[in-house]
Amino acid sequence: MGRLANQAGITMEEIFSLCKSVEQVHRVLVFITLSSGPLDGPAGFTTISAMEVNDEDGVSILGRCVVALSAEWPCKDHRDYVSCVYNGLMTLDTNLGRIRWTQSKLEITE
Repeated sequence: MGRLANQAGITMEEIFSLCKSVEQVHRVLVFITLSSGPLDGPAGFTTISAMEVNDEDGVSILGRCVVALSAEWPCKDHRDYVSCVYNGLMTLDTNLGRIRWTQSKLEITE
């Protein structure tokens, strides 16, 4: 698998676990999409996005896209694809946290 192989010791099970954690904490559904690039060779784009989940009355309905990140592969910052996806998920989690804190106002600050 060459550069797609994981050099950092991160497993796909950890990727799925991190996805589930982000989903539970931020009440979103995480999507990871891999698309081929326009040039020849092993290159492409990865998009990681989070959609709001409205689970009123026990029925899950996807809402608006909250955050979407996109990056080219291969990338200059990661030696392997799994590490790149892991970093993208951590960035998604950080951005979702910032959005939540920005939207939340404490009563004492009003």
